[in-house]
Amino acid sequence: MQKKFLLTLMGFFIVSLILVGCSGGKKVISGEEFSKVLEGQGYTLNDESEANKKLTTSYITASHEDTGNTFLFIDFIKEAEAANFFETTHQNLHGIEHNYQNPTNVEESGSNFQYQELTTDDDFYRVIKVKDTILYLEATIFQKDEVLEIVKELGY
Repeated sequence: MQKKFLLTLMGFFIVSLILVGCSGGKKVISGEEFSKVLEGQGYTLNDESEANKKLTTSYITASHEDTGNTFLFIDFIKEAEAANFFETTHQNLHGIEHNYQNPTNVEESGSNFQYQELTTDDDFYRVIKVKDTILYLEATIFQKDEVLEIVKELGY
């Protein structure tokens, strides 16, 4: 009887571990991975990591000459700095939101990430924090699907 109880308890424990492992966490990418994907999509990169080395290990902007879309990838040394950046950007997006009549604001979080996106009449913004990294993007509303495909390719 006690053996059956222990086996049942172990079964619940194993299932719990599996569910926690599949809880929607995102894999952190590197600046190199970000650069490879964005270059492959025709973006021009500007690596400012050296100028920001006190707070970050990667600080890379990417812009597309034809579309005007821009991405920013930051890998902070400390997760608290990423949280501060996310919160500041989050507040800035709420400020932008008040300038439009029908904006759409979406926020979500998971085990190791959080994001906010804002869609206005003309523009699309998204900020994503995964552990100590930030991915921020701005695009026209007409380019929203294209940039979201890139975000998906990055795993964010």
